[in-house]
Amino acid sequence: MAETFTVGNKRITVYDLSCTVSNDSVPFEPVAHHIEYSDPYAGLEVSRKWTGMGAELWPDGAAWVAEQVRIGTHVGTHIDAPWHYGPKPGGGQARTIDEVPLRWT
Repeated sequence: MAETFTVGNKRITVYDLSCTVSNDSVPFEPVAHHIEYSDPYAGLEVSRKWTGMGAELWPDGAAWVAEQVRIGTHVGTHIDAPWHYGPKPGGGQARTIDEVPLRWT
């Protein structure tokens, strides 16, 4: 998917390369991940405990939802830094992800 917009005087096109991560995508990943989904009624107890806000302050008595995600570093769309593949030929540390120029991405 692509979206084109103007920043200043320049037209920019951004391409979304991301993929969806769900419990259904586990067989395609090298390390299994797990997403635990909550519902808005479970969030109500957390709301009461943390903020003192009860059901009467939330639409239909439903607060927020929050997912718990257990995920490996190779799940979904990502970039591997050169360091991921080991040291430079002849020794020395290859670049880590924070050292990779954005233009490489």
